[in-house]
Amino acid sequence: MILDEFRAAKEIYEEMLQERSDLPNLLNIVDKKLAHISNHIAVCHRVIAENRAAASSLTAFLPGTKAKHLQAAERACVTLDQTIQLQDQFFDFRYKVLKLLFK
Repeated sequence: MILDEFRAAKEIYEEMLQERSDLPNLLNIVDKKLAHISNHIAVCHRVIAENRAAASSLTAFLPGTKAKHLQAAERACVTLDQTIQLQDQFFDFRYKVLKLLFK
């Protein structure tokens, strides 16, 4: 899952920060990862909106259709919450890098 990739990347970046290897490059890498996370957040919002719309559409009267779309929207909401938490962690990490860079 993509969230696992984000978590693994953060662990690698933490190791790089401990080694204090090339802080400007690390800052650039973290900024790129934050952009990737932002794109993932946008996708989650789109999936939520599409599934909620599908759940209230005319085809929602078919057996199990409405429930299926609502469950997909709920899963996307959970993923969105986890992604936002990871984004906050990456912003905190970015602050650490900036603090060391301009020390």
